[in-house]
Amino acid sequence: MQKTHQPQEIEVWYILPAIRKEIAKELKNKNYSHTDISKTLGLTKAAISQYLNKKRGKEVVFPEEIKKRIKQAAKIVGKEPNKSISEIQKIIQEIRNTGLLCKYHKDYCIVDDACVVCIE
Repeated sequence: MQKTHQPQEIEVWYILPAIRKEIAKELKNKNYSHTDISKTLGLTKAAISQYLNKKRGKEVVFPEEIKKRIKQAAKIVGKEPNKSISEIQKIIQEIRNTGLLCKYHKDYCIVDDACVVCIE
């Protein structure tokens, strides 16, 4: 049975890990080492390994427009690792602005179909 959670919990538990996973995959495709990816994203090598081995961040599948935005972010953070937090925040904001947060909130929780808390 699904539970009721705050939209912020959905961001932390599902969306953020999925974004990190996608960025890690993009950097790995550009031949970055696990060490480099972990430094770039400020995560442990073990976390990067879990993202790349589909053990973490696998629940959310992003639409193409978000995947494109994540690829852009990966290019930016690959060149400027200090921008990883701001790039991830921009992606999360885009997910909020496009209504995807509401979709994921409804996918993972018991939420009334008329709920608009994510976009208020």
